[in-house]
Amino acid sequence: MTDLPTWEEMVASVPTTEEDLLALDPGETTGYAIFSSGTLKDHGQVDTLTVTQSVDLLYIFISGRTHVVVENYQVYSWKLKEHKFSTLHTPRLIGCIETLCKLEGIGLSKQTAQNAKKFVTDEKLKEWGMWIKGRPHARDAIRHGIYYTIFGGKK
Repeated sequence: MTDLPTWEEMVASVPTTEEDLLALDPGETTGYAIFSSGTLKDHGQVDTLTVTQSVDLLYIFISGRTHVVVENYQVYSWKLKEHKFSTLHTPRLIGCIETLCKLEGIGLSKQTAQNAKKFVTDEKLKEWGMWIKGRPHARDAIRHGIYYTIFGGKK
């Protein structure tokens, strides 16, 4: 292993840390991670197969949070054919999250998957004790929470 700083050292170097941060990796299975002042408190993944049926569950996760960070969704030119006749489930779910945050007066940030995955590698998750075996969506939510904590949503 390299001379990687511990997670505690990384958080200590950040001027301010959101008190209660919810990080989401939305999709038909949505990963979530809850951080409190930089400490991972809870994580997992839940079925969000339909937007309509997911509203109440998302509201429970979002309600009372200080801030929410969510993976942004982009249609890349090389994936246009895959989106033909798609119901665009993930962007609709993100719209639901945006609406719930607005209604609750909760701050919302969006980040690309590439930035979070590039910085928060599997190696770092393992070193920091945040590798969740068999839960890829939970791991991606944790990546978003870490990236936001360190960079405040900035590139």
